[in-house]
Amino acid sequence: MKAFRTFFVLLIGLGSVCLAQPNSAGNDTADVIYHFPDVANLGTLEVRAATSGEGALDRITSRRRKVAPARGTVKLTAAQNRGVYFSPGTALISHPELIDAISPDNITGFYFTFTSTGDSEDAIADRLVAKLSHLKNLSFVRLGRCDVSDVGASGLRGLQQLKILDLSYSLITAKSIAVIGKLTSLEDLTLNNVDLSKSDFSSIGRLPKLVALYLRSSHVSDAMVNSLAPARKLVALDLSNNSAITDASLPTLASLPALRALNLSGTSVNCRSLKKLSRIAKVIVSSRELKGARLQDLRKNIPNLVLDNGGVQTGNPSSLGAEEMHLFAPTRF
Repeated sequence: MKAFRTFFVLLIGLGSVCLAQPNSAGNDTADVIYHFPDVANLGTLEVRAATSGEGALDRITSRRRKVAPARGTVKLTAAQNRGVYFSPGTALISHPELIDAISPDNITGFYFTFTSTGDSEDAIADRLVAKLSHLKNLSFVRLGRCDVSDVGASGLRGLQQLKILDLSYSLITAKSIAVIGKLTSLEDLTLNNVDLSKSDFSSIGRLPKLVALYLRSSHVSDAMVNSLAPARKLVALDLSNNSAITDASLPTLASLPALRALNLSGTSVNCRSLKKLSRIAKVIVSSRELKGARLQDLRKNIPNLVLDNGGVQTGNPSSLGAEEMHLFAPTRF
C-alpha cells in the first residue's frame, strides 16, 4: 500500500492538529453527563491514547483506552471527556434497538469495527449503523474496516453536525455517495479501499466545508475527479492507487484554489505534466510515475514533487507510518 506519510511535512504549515472536542455546553470546566440504559455490555466510552510521534489511527487497537462503561449515568470531568467517543458492545450489537434508549446529548463520537465471520452475521453491522441518526450530535464517525453496506450507511442521514466520517474498507458503493453528499458539515471524508466505480462526486464537490478527502484504491476515474471542481475549500486530496486517473484530471486539480497536498501515486498521470500543478505545495508520486526520470531532474521544473517511499521509514524515525499517518488536515482526531 502506498504511503501518505510524506504529507506530515504539511502539519507545520497547516497549524496545530485539533482533536474532536466534547460537547460541554461551551464550558471547559463543566462536568459532562451521559445517560445510558442500565444494560450490561452496552458499550464503552473510550479515547485514543496516541503516543508522541505516532498516530494510532487505524488498526492498533491496544491504543484504545477505556474511560468508563456505557451503563446508567456516567459523569466525566471536562478533562476526562476530551476526545471521548462511544464504542458499542455486544448487547447493543445484538439488539440495536437499544440505541433508542441512549441519550444522544453528549455523544459526539462513534467508533465501530465489525467483520462478519459467516452468512448469519452479514447484516449485523447494517442493523446498528442504520439507527445511528438517533445520536444526532455526532461530530465524528469512524466505521473503517466495518461490514457496513449502503443499507447501513442510510443511517447517516440527518447527522448534520458530522464533521469527520471514515468508511474505509467498508462495503458501501456509489449508492451511498448521495447520502454522504447531504452531510453539509463534513470537513474530513475518508473512503479508502471502497468500490466507488461510476460514482457521481458532484454532491461531494459541493460540500461547503470539505477540506480533506481520501480516496485511495477506490476505483476513481477522471470523470469523478472532474466532478470535484466545486470543492473550493479542499486542502488535502489522496487519489493514490487509482490507475484510471490520467492527465485529463489535471485542469480540475489545478483549479482547486485551496489545494495544498495531493497524492497521485499509483495513478496514470504523466509526471512531466505535473508542472500544471506548480501552485500546489506538495504533489506525491511514486517511482513508477517517474518512468525512469530522476526526481532531482524533474524537480528543476516541478519543485513541489515528493516521492512516495511506500511506507519505508527514512530520515526521522519517529515520523508517521503508512497506516498511522491516515489524516493530517486540521480536523484530524
